[in-house]
Amino acid sequence: MRRLAATGPRFISVTYGAGGSTGGRSLGLLRFIRRETPIPPLAHLTCVGTPTRVRTR
Repeated sequence: MRRLAATGPRFISVTYGAGGSTGGRSLGLLRFIRRETPIPPLAHLTCVGTPTRVRTR
């Protein structure tokens, strides 16, 4: 992550809940990025393949 941050991106994007997870690992990664790099993290959601009843909660 530090090597990525050293390239100077404006943000680091993390897909929240990737792979069908509940997002716990995503939150840990977002916190790590905030704590260990000067680059702001950006969390985003994906709805591909997610049933409508889940997306509308």
